Amino acid sequence: MKYVIVAIRLIFLAVAVKVLSKFAEVFQLQNEKTIRVRNGELQVPIIVLENDEGRILELRGMIHIGDEIFYKTHLEEIRDRERQGYVVTYEGVRPMSAHVRKKLTTLERQVLQQIDFVFKYRDELVAALKISKQGDILKPQEDWIRTDMTLRELVQRLAEEDAHLIEPELLKLIEWAESLKEGPESAEVVEKKCASIDRSLMNMPYSDWANRWLEYLSPNIWRTKQIILTERNGGALNTLYQILSSRNTVATWGAAHLPGMIEDLASRGFQETNRRWLTVYTSRSKKRSI
Repeated sequence: MKYVIVAIRLIFLAVAVKVLSKFAEVFQLQNEKTIRVRNGELQVPIIVLENDEGRILELRGMIHIGDEIFYKTHLEEIRDRERQGYVVTYEGVRPMSAHVRKKLTTLERQVLQQIDFVFKYRDELVAALKISKQGDILKPQEDWIRTDMTLRELVQRLAEEDAHLIEPELLKLIEWAESLKEGPESAEVVEKKCASIDRSLMNMPYSDWANRWLEYLSPNIWRTKQIILTERNGGALNTLYQILSSRNTVATWGAAHLPGMIEDLASRGFQETNRRWLTVYTSRSKKRSI
């Protein structure tokens, strides 16, 4: 039984990387347009777009867990853009108060339980790999503009469509395995876990097999993708277009959102003028060799 529990945990943790960040990063990665691996480094782009009026949008691709230096570099560069007069916008569902949680329907509570579970494993990934969460370093400032749904709105939309991040039956299985765990994990188990997660991160751009796993986790994945990607993109873009009518703008959004956003921006006359890549995460083997 002990080995069955370990196997379930390792399998889920390998897949959890695909489900995290704000959940979106892994749902629609198109080849290497918005995420890639080079020499043991997971990278995402900073893409500059400009329209005929000279208005500039700087899209900063995000993965919501990564090496500390990645978020510190973004913070330093964003501060520089602010000094240049840019408006800063960002992705991030607003938290839900305990008062609002009490008013949720049964189906909404089930959806929220899945979201809470994903965040729990995000925190476990961060601890296991000794990396950072975006929100711990790249903290939104008071004058930054959030262009995302609230958590309440996201939960409501997922519940309306009966869309799941994780199928309830699988969630019960994982929680059952968790309940049988006895004491702290051995160093050997922790090492296997880290190695599994590391391989998953290095395979993120090649997501065909990941999408098959996600379809197993949630057969209604298409509806989930529509809400988490398309609907959230639409709300963000509506706000961005309003700001861009008079100001240059920086937008930090999950890497999987960028292809759809760029397509919409192109239809409104914004063309890419520059692209550079930042390293989100360096593989453990490369870190050891440095």
